[in-house]
Amino acid sequence: MVTRDRRAKRRGKQGANRPRDTKVARAVRITADTPYGECSERLTAFGGLLALVKFLELIGFEQVFAAHYVHPKREAKLGGYRMVLGILMLLFIGFQRLGHFAYVRYDAMVCGMLRVGALPAVSTFWRSLRSLSIVQSAALLQLGAALRARVWALCEYRPARVTVNIDTTVSTVYGAIEGARKGHHPTHRGTKGLRPVLCFLVETREYLCGTQRRGETITNREGARQIRPFRKLLPAHVQDVRVHGDGECIGWESVQACRDEAFQVPFGNKRCAPPFPEAGGYRHGDHEYNECGYRLGDWEAPCRFVAMRIVKCGPRSIMITQIIPS
Repeated sequence: MVTRDRRAKRRGKQGANRPRDTKVARAVRITADTPYGECSERLTAFGGLLALVKFLELIGFEQVFAAHYVHPKREAKLGGYRMVLGILMLLFIGFQRLGHFAYVRYDAMVCGMLRVGALPAVSTFWRSLRSLSIVQSAALLQLGAALRARVWALCEYRPARVTVNIDTTVSTVYGAIEGARKGHHPTHRGTKGLRPVLCFLVETREYLCGTQRRGETITNREGARQIRPFRKLLPAHVQDVRVHGDGECIGWESVQACRDEAFQVPFGNKRCAPPFPEAGGYRHGDHEYNECGYRLGDWEAPCRFVAMRIVKCGPRSIMITQIIPS
């Protein structure tokens, strides 16, 4: 006897079939599962673009863009500035793919912001994006750094010390993507993915820089190459930079890069077991600490390793070891 599995997720009703008394949560992203409805009135769905354009005028986005953007050999139909501005508007509206330009191609507000009667075809934006060379990534980072300095100045935000968090994540890919590997993937085990490294400012949650990588563990050379440009991407009034990284960043080249740039860098330790002295522990606040100087493998100099013991309820505890280059 075959019975029907009734535990499967039922598909929700959309459009006119959706019950009117159903409370729809605010969607963060527009996907195939996002509920939608219909009405006979004409709504200004993209009214927030006016605030975006006014903000870009306030920070002088067009002038900064002209100073840092590297124009490709292929000249865009709308020019480099308006092509990039169109992509920014698409992301601001809530779409995630260039193909979604087809839905707003004749929208009066979007076309008015770009000063055209109708947006170019989707293939035009694709060709413009594909024409950008690899050196454009550095130009866009410099553009972001210049805009960051202007926005912080307008907000009168002048921190003397910032914290940069380095972390790697897993981006699942489908199909034959170059560089995809099977590795640590907590949500989709056994699937291929890329392993980009991302760097964020902890205080403001801003994206600082990053690299799209193959699906392998980050090497010491890649970690050092990611750390060295931090100083150039921050405003001049930032004097002290504290970099947080996990055990994947431990390596002499990364430590040497931190020393050369005078960064304060605690790294999480998962690669070695330093010989901490039994009688050298001390207590600070609610946690217990122990430290020692230790030289790992072929490192040129010893570093300071600090172990923090977090006492939990009961006799168990958690030991966290960090390396702090001196």
